[in-house]
Amino acid sequence: MREFFAAANGTTTLADALAHWSATRGAEPRLIDQQFELNRFTRDWHEQNPGGGPEAAIDR
Repeated sequence: MREFFAAANGTTTLADALAHWSATRGAEPRLIDQQFELNRFTRDWHEQNPGGGPEAAIDR
């Protein structure tokens, strides 16, 4: 979605965004860039600990 909005030229609509989101919903998750290391850690942690909450991830 971030790339979709970055490429928007001012003529895209909410319907276009919804169509893009629906079309890419089943896509494989992409690698998170290095500047978003906390997001990458959190996603990986939740995959390994599906029952863990945010407090448990922070305590890690």
